[in-house]
Amino acid sequence: HELRYLITGTKGAMETDLFRRRLRRWEFSDGPKGLLSHLVETKTWPEEEDHFVFHNTTDQARDVVRRVAEGLPPAIEPRDALATMAAVEATERATESREITTPSA
Repeated sequence: HELRYLITGTKGAMETDLFRRRLRRWEFSDGPKGLLSHLVETKTWPEEEDHFVFHNTTDQARDVVRRVAEGLPPAIEPRDALATMAAVEATERATESREITTPSA
C-alpha cells in the first residue's frame, strides 16, 4: 500500500511519499544524449508532524472559525475550490473510463 503523488512537468518533477515522510524534487536538463534528471532536493518530517501533512482538519477548522469571527473571506476563493473539485471529478471519470476527460467547471 502506498500514498504517493508524482507530478511531472517539462522542467522537473516532484514526488511526495507520505508513508515514507519524504518529498523529493528533480530538475530536468538537456544532455548530450538526451534528457538528464537531477535530484535537487529531499525533505523529510518527523512522525509527530504527520497531523500537519495528513488531513490537517484541526488547523483548517480553526482557520474557518477565525475567519468567520473576524469577518474575513474564505482562505480559498470558491471559484478555485470549484475548479479543483472539477479536476478531481474529471480525473475519477478518466480513471473509470480510461479515456481523456476535461473538467466541466
